[in-house]
Amino acid sequence: MSEGTFVPVIGWGLWRSRAHPIAIAAASIARGGAAILELRCQAADAGDLETLLAVTGQEFTRQQTREHPLRFRVVVEGQRRQLKSPVLAEICHIGRELLRNAFQHANARQIEIEIRYRRSILCLHVRDDGQGIDAEILGGGRNGHWGLAGIRERANRIGAKLDFWSKPEAGTEVKLTVPALIAYAAAERAAGFSSFINHLMPFTRR
Repeated sequence: MSEGTFVPVIGWGLWRSRAHPIAIAAASIARGGAAILELRCQAADAGDLETLLAVTGQEFTRQQTREHPLRFRVVVEGQRRQLKSPVLAEICHIGRELLRNAFQHANARQIEIEIRYRRSILCLHVRDDGQGIDAEILGGGRNGHWGLAGIRERANRIGAKLDFWSKPEAGTEVKLTVPALIAYAAAERAAGFSSFINHLMPFTRR
């Protein structure tokens, strides 16, 4: 996807390309959970983080029974990179738990995921305009509530940094930052090649 790509999901208009995975995901809602699960597996094989999280958000949106539908979207900045499979799995689990909290507890009108592909880092932002999270919960005073302990554990497992911001009646934002060498499959290959070249340099200078 190009920089600044907006991926509208339910309630925010139609995706321009019907062949795009997000458009396929939207169409699959009517066909039930089996189609969504199949798409999720296909996206996982392709390392497509935005599609996985968009489909997850669609699942939660479909479960809403409120009179006024909640708006959800995914925004992508930068050129998409293929992620290492173990890292992709952990980020998806984290993203799903954060979305679950926002949909079920935040009483929000809008929920947004922003994925930033940078050369040195991968950033995942999950934000809502809901009622906020109590400081005691964010500080770990109530273990297990909202799954925050599990989210922190998964972030630590992949060497990611996790930042929470929340204020009563002003919403919540969570930022997950993963170093490129940990997140991107190509970054590891590039680092290995660079190390190989540096190892050869003393011999080529003789």
